[in-house]
Amino acid sequence: MPAVPFNAVLKPKNAQPRFSNSEIVRVTARDGDMLTFDRGAEGTEAKSIAVGWDVYAGITAKTLDDIYAAITTGSADKNYTQEFTASSSVTVTHNLGKYPAVTVLNSAGDEVVGDIDHLSINELVFTSVAPFSGRIICN
Repeated sequence: MPAVPFNAVLKPKNAQPRFSNSEIVRVTARDGDMLTFDRGAEGTEAKSIAVGWDVYAGITAKTLDDIYAAITTGSADKNYTQEFTASSSVTVTHNLGKYPAVTVLNSAGDEVVGDIDHLSINELVFTSVAPFSGRIICN
């Protein structure tokens, strides 16, 4: 079973889940085989649950909605910009979760060439031969 909280389906043993015979519940706690849940999740009606009913973490409308939300919000291109003053070495903690493309501009807006050392997927160091002021753009 997935980490709590999650939605689960309750249904009679050896039966296909249908609106008339099953219920979606929101599992809020788990201790071994014991589950604590809120009844009637996702608009389903609470049923008279009997011993031997199946409980499974099935795909529900909420599962699909959560996947869609993760895909659509996670797909947007993320950027990070950091300004700096009179420096020849700048550490940038961008927290983009990737090794981004890096553009460095001086205060006049001209692109500057230097060394980029990616320390991790969230941090890099830019080094130039001479100090200057400008900004580092990660995307």
